[in-house]
Amino acid sequence: MAVLVLATQTILSGTPDRLTHLNCSSSSPGTQLTVDLRHHDSLPRSFKSFPGIKLAVIEQTRYHEEVIGGVLSILHDMELDYDFYREHESNTRRGPQLTQGDAKFWKGWQEVLDPLQQSEGPHVVCLYHEIEGFGRSEDVDMLAPIALHGRLSLLSLGQHSATHLHKKVLKLAAETRDRRWETVSVSHFAPVFRIPDTARPETPVVLPSPAGSILSKAAILGRVQQESLDYSGIFAELLSNIQNNPNLWGYRSITVPSTLSSPDVDDDQSVNIVPQASRQRFVPLDGRLDSRFTLHLVGKDDRKVRIPEELADDEFPIVVRHPELQYDQFYDLIGAMDIVLPAFSTYHYLDSRSSAAIPAAIMAQTRILASPLLLESYTYVGGPAMCLVPTSLSPIAAIALLRASKDPWEELSLDRNNAISASSSMLRLQSPLLPDYDWEGYQTEVALMNIESWATLLSRVVPY
Repeated sequence: MAVLVLATQTILSGTPDRLTHLNCSSSSPGTQLTVDLRHHDSLPRSFKSFPGIKLAVIEQTRYHEEVIGGVLSILHDMELDYDFYREHESNTRRGPQLTQGDAKFWKGWQEVLDPLQQSEGPHVVCLYHEIEGFGRSEDVDMLAPIALHGRLSLLSLGQHSATHLHKKVLKLAAETRDRRWETVSVSHFAPVFRIPDTARPETPVVLPSPAGSILSKAAILGRVQQESLDYSGIFAELLSNIQNNPNLWGYRSITVPSTLSSPDVDDDQSVNIVPQASRQRFVPLDGRLDSRFTLHLVGKDDRKVRIPEELADDEFPIVVRHPELQYDQFYDLIGAMDIVLPAFSTYHYLDSRSSAAIPAAIMAQTRILASPLLLESYTYVGGPAMCLVPTSLSPIAAIALLRASKDPWEELSLDRNNAISASSSMLRLQSPLLPDYDWEGYQTEVALMNIESWATLLSRVVPY
């Protein structure tokens, strides 16, 4: 949980970082996340202004650069006066730090927390990502003094997260019979920002598909672990589909001797692999190297998820790992993809927590393989950012139909427009006219939606 402190005057000491472009160090040495904070060219200036308000954005962890970039981009678009504080590489304390709101992250920072808990302190907005953790006793004890004086608001990274968090706040009020929790508002926004053209690697990690070519490059974003994303299910279905119809996926099959272990797995993890006399090897069809399907795993990878050896060929891998990317490489790689697969293994990222893969795809201007179920949660996804497929269709089955130039909705005898209109929570970004929008228009719509949400939040805490 991050903290945004709002006040009508400077209430925190220290030297702030005043930024036009945000350069945040990541856990990987030598990498930086660069955020373009220039105004959207087409962004109207008709939103409500908040003269005299002073904001302090405080972050002391080093793994929320994308969220902080989204926050500062919105504050800049709204022409608000803000200071940004965070822990520096030297570990010297240059004033207060923006922190996780969990009590464990406040240890050693009591001098910052104390004035926030005082009756005359500023309004505090806590940004929650791990929604399921709200309600722990140590966190409640820390936030209660702020809530008591009506100075606490909560912020999440999506409508579904905000809905779930608000219910948890109301349940806390019911269980404790404490009226202060009923004064806590919950808002949400889409953590997206513009990536400047200068933040591009000199050498692309992957070249994009030629214009007008068949869907051939897909990515799954996130830590490579089965608990979060359904890697084993995706691999099994992908392998089965390629074995049954390799030509559809841009390959032909040849028979080769089987190895005793997968070349993609460390030696100490290969003991349980049963050797076979022979196996299929898939090589690109002649003259169709660019159209062969590849699946890219983008995220931290401890190699505990095994890739079947048929998909992990040394010369022509179908599944490719990208575990250690710098930020410029990360977004450039996603931008080279034809589509991003959410591939959630549970409903966790649809019911409460917000996935970072969704805004990352939007920032890289790559479509998301989206179902009506996903759009119920991520209400800002729409237009050019989505390839809408039926909820009952698996990601691999949907890609197979798309590669065969078949409409998934017609194949399942379903009406796409009815699926959209039947939704209870989709916003205007799912209007039938929006698919005609270009990326510039769509991203401007998202920016306006964010401004509207933040203006409502600020109106509650600083009524002018």
